[in-house]
This record gives sequence, C-alpha cells and structure tokens, in this order.
Amino acid sequence: MTNTKGFLKIYGLAFIIVALFLLGAKLVYGINTDQSNYVGTSNMRLTAADSASLDISGNMTLEAWVNPSAIGARQTIMSRYHSADNQRSWYWDILVTGHLEATFCSALDASLCTEYETASIIQTGYNHYAIGMKPSTSEIFIWVNGVATTTVLRSQDATSIVNTSSLFSIGERSNGTDFPFTGDIDDVRVYPSLRTTGNILG
Repeated sequence: MTNTKGFLKIYGLAFIIVALFLLGAKLVYGINTDQSNYVGTSNMRLTAADSASLDISGNMTLEAWVNPSAIGARQTIMSRYHSADNQRSWYWDILVTGHLEATFCSALDASLCTEYETASIIQTGYNHYAIGMKPSTSEIFIWVNGVATTTVLRSQDATSIVNTSSLFSIGERSNGTDFPFTGDIDDVRVYPSLRTTGNILG
C-alpha cells in the first residue's frame, strides 16, 4: 500500500479542493493534502460545500492516511456532522482513549444512529485507515493498513445515511469548532460503495 502524492497540495492556509463526480463504485471525492498539518485549533480544516456527489445514503467507504500528534482528546478526522444546525449525517473520530469511532445517522437530530469503535488503540505514526458503512444491515467495518480490525458495537439504530446540508469537513466537525484534529491527514477518499479488502490494498 503506497501513500501517493500530487492530487491536491496545501500550502499554509491556501488550498484547493477537487471533487470527482463519477458513477457506480468509483471514487466520488478525493483530495491529497500532501501530509497537511492540523494544529488542534478551530477552523484549521479543509471543507467542501454540500453537493449531490456527497449526498450518499447507501454504502460508503472513507479512507485516509492519518498520523495524530497526540492522543488524549476527541479529534475528528472527517465529517458531515453539524450539531448546532441539527445537520448530523456521519463522522469519523479518534476518541480520548485512542480508539477510532465511526458513526452514521438516519435522522438529522441523531436520534437514529449506528456507532462502532475499534477494540484496540490506534497505532502511532502514519497508518492507512478505511471506514466502511453499510446502512442496510446497520454495520460499520474498519480496516487498518488493509487488515480488517475487531470492532465494538455501541449502537445500531440507523438503516440509511441521512442527507445533510452541512459541509464536508476534514480535521474538524462541520461546524468548525468541535474536536479539531492535531497531526497529519493525507490522501482522503470517499467512495459511494462498500470497498473490499482487495480494493483497499489495491
């Protein structure tokens, strides 16, 4: 598995976001942040506006290379989840304990959500993570460096991923104030399909 470069680069606070609008199991959104660094402060993040390509209600896979600088506070890797505006769709976090947590919701008020976390603490250094969401069976799968990891079910109430008008956000929740990430995030990808181990390793 190779951490490729060149799809998008970030220089300071100036950045470009590139969206791909493809069909089927193809990549619908991908950026390369060139190991962009997040310093754990509000509004230090990458965002993309709401769009049809990001309104995924069925199977979805999120991928990224992640290198947190520190563990000990909840940090968001990416999300479409805005609590203040009641626009809660999904998020992918690192917990205070160092476990990964992924959640998707069927209701914007988060009354119907499915939530899983990894059974073990995430590894230090740069590692590739993939989060597979399967609403039809209310399941979430997590891969670490292409290997499926053991997960712990926290709740299992959602059977779809609700459409939201919130921003797609990397490095913080969509409202720009909650759970800022500290460290590096690279090669972010969003697929409107449930990827396999072979796909992820490829």
